[in-house]
Amino acid sequence: LNQSIPSIQGQKYTNIEIILVNDGSTDASARIIDEFAKKDSRIKVVTQENGGLVSATIAGCQSAHGDYIAFLDPDDYYGENYLYNFIREADRRYDFIAEGFYYDCHGKLTPYYLKQTQVFDEESIRKLRKTYLYSTEFDGLSNTIFISRWNKIYRADVIKKLIPDFLSCKEISLGEDTLFTYLVLKYSKNGKSIGRPNSYFYNIGNQNSMMKNSAIERHINAAKLAYSKFEEILGGNSDDTLQADILYFYLVESLLDRLKKEDRNKAIKLYTDLRKDSVYKKATRVLYN
Repeated sequence: LNQSIPSIQGQKYTNIEIILVNDGSTDASARIIDEFAKKDSRIKVVTQENGGLVSATIAGCQSAHGDYIAFLDPDDYYGENYLYNFIREADRRYDFIAEGFYYDCHGKLTPYYLKQTQVFDEESIRKLRKTYLYSTEFDGLSNTIFISRWNKIYRADVIKKLIPDFLSCKEISLGEDTLFTYLVLKYSKNGKSIGRPNSYFYNIGNQNSMMKNSAIERHINAAKLAYSKFEEILGGNSDDTLQADILYFYLVESLLDRLKKEDRNKAIKLYTDLRKDSVYKKATRVLYN
């Protein structure tokens, strides 16, 4: 917080409202954000019982008064031009603008570029809903707009349209950004992507260990829950539910990759179990055939 909050306060574009959501923290977070709020009138603190990331995201969006909404996870930080770079690309009233970003692993920065700079109309967004997660051209997660919530800026009224749908995802604790981005595309009529990285620094250097069997089980159960909810949302909007299979694959594959580094025997056991998993097998056939 002592890095992320000042990175918002120090933005070159200063006409902003800063909403900090305290989602039932039990550490020093509440005290820290209250201290920041006392010194900066732009900061508004929202305090609620712990409800998870989806609940916190909704609470923040419902408290926003600006024309546009951007996100920052507390482990990450902005460069000083982050918001300004979005504003200067808004040559028309876009429902969303997406840009590249940087992975930060203990200070080592790796740029992530989006596919290209382009403008999306209503028809191209309808097509993008079917391909934004996985791209055969990119051979992996699509880099057209990327799946995350935090590499974009959104028109506030679009976000507020999707909140009723996103409310049904409150129990989701894994893959929620993929569902959020789908709902953004559902309610957007235009958008823009910028190929170059903007100064969002995504922290990948502090992942928790997955050595405990209980942590592995929780991850798998959370992946299954995300799969079921995404399949329900896709089916309800007459879109191919294969994207839900692919989301599940990537969520469990990320766990498998971490276990390979931490405990080879547990990785082998998980892979053996996954080979019997019908959803995992279906996604594997699509991705590797």
